[in-house]
Amino acid sequence: RGLFTILYGYLCRFGGEGWIKKREAAEILDRKIVALYATRRTMAGCLIFSFLGWLVTVAETYVFLWGLGVRVDLVTAVVIQALALGVKAVTFFVPGSVGTQEGGNVLIFLGLGLSGQAALAFSLLLRGRQAVWLLIGLAVFTRFGWRELQMSPQADFES
Repeated sequence: RGLFTILYGYLCRFGGEGWIKKREAAEILDRKIVALYATRRTMAGCLIFSFLGWLVTVAETYVFLWGLGVRVDLVTAVVIQALALGVKAVTFFVPGSVGTQEGGNVLIFLGLGLSGQAALAFSLLLRGRQAVWLLIGLAVFTRFGWRELQMSPQADFES
């Protein structure tokens, strides 16, 4: 029994009869998670690529701040990115982290002795980067993915 099967049991006990149909889905999810953790190579690859992705965001922070004329060392860039990740985790329920990301960056920058103006400029650069990647994704989706989605009315999300 995995975490989701246990949670399913509690939901059935306290949540009523509507959850009975979801037992198989909870068991499938538990089996897939066990399979993921059982394959050390897959798990190690996941952790390595997650860490590399985080390091890229640290480099991005350093380059953006350097471009803004804010001279920080690499350790400060790591601290900024780690604290910003904490802000994102705490404010996950705000759609798009609108306002919370910017406010968090201002607090982080002020706490590190940097200016609030630099924090807002940094936040605008991050939003600009998000917009660029969003537009690239939409262009790729429109070019290659939209036609396939229109042709198959039911997508298979269970695999």
